[in-house]
Amino acid sequence: MATLELYYERFLSEKARKSYMAAAEKIVAPLAAMKSNDHKGLSE
Repeated sequence: MATLELYYERFLSEKARKSYMAAAEKIVAPLAAMKSNDHKGLSE
């Protein structure tokens, strides 16, 4: 995702970029939490 950020201005309006980033955060946040919880479960 970080690599794409360099190109957002070329193909997304500011409003569309904000909407995209909000949607991406909704997807990525739970995945990151699951990954974090998986590591905690393995160390116990």
